[in-house]
Amino acid sequence: MTQIVNKLPRLNEILGGEQQTGLNNAMLMLRVPNDFMFVHHGAAAVKMIGTNLTGVLLSERKNAIVSGLRKVYTDCVDVAEPFYIRRIASLSSHQHFLLEQLALPIAADERREVGFVLVYSAPLDDKSEVLKEIFERSQIGMIAASSSHDESGKLQDGRILMINARARTMLKLPEAIDLVRTVRDLGPWFRDGALWTKMDVKTEGGQTHIHYRDQSSGTSYRVTIEPTDRFVLFSIIEVPKIQ
Repeated sequence: MTQIVNKLPRLNEILGGEQQTGLNNAMLMLRVPNDFMFVHHGAAAVKMIGTNLTGVLLSERKNAIVSGLRKVYTDCVDVAEPFYIRRIASLSSHQHFLLEQLALPIAADERREVGFVLVYSAPLDDKSEVLKEIFERSQIGMIAASSSHDESGKLQDGRILMINARARTMLKLPEAIDLVRTVRDLGPWFRDGALWTKMDVKTEGGQTHIHYRDQSSGTSYRVTIEPTDRFVLFSIIEVPKIQ
C-alpha cells in the first residue's frame, strides 16, 4: 500500500532482496486473454494446495470455485487494488480446510499496467475464531488485556483487548469502548467507594481472587485475575447468596 501511492509496483520492487523467501508461499499468475496462467508456484504453496500449478491455466482447474476466483483476480487487475479471499481449499474428496489469500496486482513493465497477480496463501486458524466465539458467548464475565509490569515484575496496567458481553452487563460498562481502553480505566468499577466495594482478597496458585459487592443491588461478585507471560485475564462470576 505504501508503494502503490506513487505507482503500481513491479515484482522486483515488491520482493526486494528476499525474492526466494517472498515467493515460497506465493503463486504468480500472468494475465492472458480471458484467463490466467500460473507462472510460479512456491514450494510452501505447493505443499499447502497439494499440487504444483506452474504452467497451468486457471480455467483448466476443474472445481466449483474457479469461476469465483477468476472474477476476483479479474477485478484485482481491472481496479489495480489488493483483494482478500477466504475460501475452502479442496485437498481431496474427503478432506477440506479453510484458506485465506491475498491477491496483489503487479505491474509487468515501466508502463505500470497490471500484468501479474501475486497471490499469498495461508491456512486459516479456525481455533482462534472458535475460541473468540466461546469467549464472547460465555456466561462468565471475561476481560483479556495485554500486560504491563514495573521493574520488579508487578502488574501495573494493561491495554484491554477484549471484553465479552457478560462482563459488560455485569459492570454496566458504557457502549463507547474508548472510555475503557486500559485496565486502569476499570478503576471506577473496582476501587473501594466506587461502583463495587472490595470485601476480601485471596491469592491461590498464581491467581488472585477478589470478592466485591455491588452496594446498589447487594449482588456479590468474585473477580479472578490470572496473569500469563503476555496477557492478564479477568473472569467475573456472580456469587449466589447463601440462604
